[in-house]
Amino acid sequence: MSLPGPEWVLTTMPEQIPIRTTDPSAGYGSGACKTPDRTCTVGLLNFTAPAPGGTVTFQLSTHLAGAVFRITYIDTEFIQPMMITGGSLQSDVFYDGKCVDDVGSECPKSWKLNPTEAGTKKDAFTGKSTSKLLSYKITNTYVTTTVQAAYYFGAMPQPSDTKISKKIRYLGSPGDIEYTVTFDLAKTQTGCLFEVLAGWIPTASSETIYAYSPIKGGDKWFYWADANAKFGDGEDHLVSPAGMVTTTKDGKRAWGVVPIGVPKHGDLQFKCLMRAGRDTTDEWKKFSVMTHAGDTPLRGDYTWTFRMFFGSLADVAEKTREAVLRVAHAGGPDHRTSGFD
Repeated sequence: MSLPGPEWVLTTMPEQIPIRTTDPSAGYGSGACKTPDRTCTVGLLNFTAPAPGGTVTFQLSTHLAGAVFRITYIDTEFIQPMMITGGSLQSDVFYDGKCVDDVGSECPKSWKLNPTEAGTKKDAFTGKSTSKLLSYKITNTYVTTTVQAAYYFGAMPQPSDTKISKKIRYLGSPGDIEYTVTFDLAKTQTGCLFEVLAGWIPTASSETIYAYSPIKGGDKWFYWADANAKFGDGEDHLVSPAGMVTTTKDGKRAWGVVPIGVPKHGDLQFKCLMRAGRDTTDEWKKFSVMTHAGDTPLRGDYTWTFRMFFGSLADVAEKTREAVLRVAHAGGPDHRTSGFD
């Protein structure tokens, strides 16, 4: 296979790369690549930044069109690498409109039209993505990608005309990362539901998920108990300003995520909704940050910005709390038109 550039490393993924669920009804196959030797060859790109006690690495993959395949802090994976396009860490958006599935039948209404950074559902275990990686850039302090996103469900013309860009930037303090996502809507869309970030975290590094929400819990952390419930079934939603921290059992490795910037669009008040829950197995937990724009017609660029922190639980919890309080004191996340300035 051809690689996007010289920084990418050709890598063979073994059969044991995990899948999201062992439930055949979920449609994700057996977990092996669809090749005679049951392996997939992909290109990997590593962006590494200093972090307390070591480094944090964001690994991007060609089979996800440059979406984040895994995040590793020292020896701990905080994003589970997967060979499906619905896992790892990525961004997507739902629109109103008729969706047709892979066999030509109309999709359930809830599916809608779903341009997805990593690719389509049928890309799973092929080592390829229907989404197109249009461009990337990597330096010592940041990595950027721009993707023409494919519809996750359906047999519509692929890929879609929606572009999804991201920038992962080291801010100069160990373990301090800025993660920016921009959706470029080429046509006017309504009923937009942005899943700005969605990630799958191994249970080993999500022994406990804590949340900090001045609205819900005042000036204190609380155990996000519903993160142990099935995702999408009774999970506890947090409205920004809020943050979450996931940690290993011993508290030595932790990862914090805080939405700090949302798009600006007239009088529309974009709000970030954070949620978490376990998968259909007990091997992973999923978290996502979502924004629903209602029936407001949208077209053009819409950008969200996050702060991420890596370190010990005590250190990450304090930095995450401070970031949430800065957002709260400002009256909510900043309204930004671009995260690439």
